[in-house]
Amino acid sequence: MDGTYTGKEGVHAFIANLGKAFETQAFAVDHLIAEGSIVFASGTFTHRLKSTGKLFTSAWALRCVVEGGKIREYHFYEDSGAFATANK
Repeated sequence: MDGTYTGKEGVHAFIANLGKAFETQAFAVDHLIAEGSIVFASGTFTHRLKSTGKLFTSAWALRCVVEGGKIREYHFYEDSGAFATANK
């Protein structure tokens, strides 16, 4: 799911790729903060990787820039080491 997704087609491709890679076991939003056009959120998740059957658990953080009712920037941060371990 690395890469850049652009436009409505990109959103559809991104969501489809998530569904192909993960089976979500739990997803929690613990904090949500917005000021102007910037939104931050954080929480935790557990996904089962479809490729290995292993669980991938991580805290996460998200930063979005929203302008004109549209997401202009989307940055999602997670424990890439935990993903690498689950992906083996």
